[in-house]
Amino acid sequence: MCGRFCQKASLETLAQHFNIKNKNFYSITTSYNIAPSHMVTTIISETNVREIKPMRWGLIPSWAKTMSVGSKCINARCETITEKPTFKQAFKKRRCLIPANGFYEWKKNGKNKSPYYFTSFDEQPFAFAGIWDVYTSKRHGIITSFAIITTQPNKIVEPIHKRMPVIIMPDDYESWLNISLKNLDEITSLLVPYPDDLMMGYPVHPCVNNPDYNDPRCIQKYDVPTLKQASLNMKWNNK
Repeated sequence: MCGRFCQKASLETLAQHFNIKNKNFYSITTSYNIAPSHMVTTIISETNVREIKPMRWGLIPSWAKTMSVGSKCINARCETITEKPTFKQAFKKRRCLIPANGFYEWKKNGKNKSPYYFTSFDEQPFAFAGIWDVYTSKRHGIITSFAIITTQPNKIVEPIHKRMPVIIMPDDYESWLNISLKNLDEITSLLVPYPDDLMMGYPVHPCVNNPDYNDPRCIQKYDVPTLKQASLNMKWNNK
C-alpha cells in the first residue's frame, strides 16, 4: 500500500508541470509527510480544463453511511478497481492526478520497520493515479476525497514492499483525466509499475514514522545503524 508521501513543489512548479491555467486562483498543500485524512492537492479535468482541487485522503463513496469508510480506502488495487463497488464508478467517471515528489515504504526487519523514500532521479514532481468522490452529510457537510491506485512493485521498490502507487507518465495525463474516454482497457493499460531506470530509493530517518513530523529531514538519506551501533546508542541514551 501507499500510506505516506511527500509533495514539496511550489504552485509555480505544479502549474508548469501539469499545465494549469489561471494559477492565481489556487493554493496548494505542501508537506514532507502527507498521511491519510490530510488535505491534499489534486488535479482534475471535469470540463477539459485542468484545475487544482484540494481533497481529503481516504475515499468516502457518495453512498457511504459514515465517513469512517475513508480510513479503509486510502488505496485501490488496480487488479480489482473495475469490480469493487467502492471504486468502480469513480474509476469510470472521476479520475484525478495526485502531485508528489516521492513516497515512503517500510522494510520489515524482525519486529522493526525501517522507512525508505522513493523518488525520481531528477527529483521533479510526478503524479499518482487517483480516483475521487463527493460525500455529503448533515454533520460534516460536503467532503471531496480520493484514493491512490496501487500496482505491483518495480525492481526498485520490490525489495522493500510488495505494492507501489501507480505513477502516470506525463504523456498519459490527458488520457487519464479524460472522463469521456470510455475504453476501460485503454485506461487500465496505464496502471503499470513506474520504470525502474527512472526511480531511486534510499533509507530515511525514523522521524517520518510520526505523521505530525513535517520537515526536510524526512526525505534526507539516513545511514541505518547496525545492531551493534543501535545497542550502543541505546545504552548511551539510558545513562
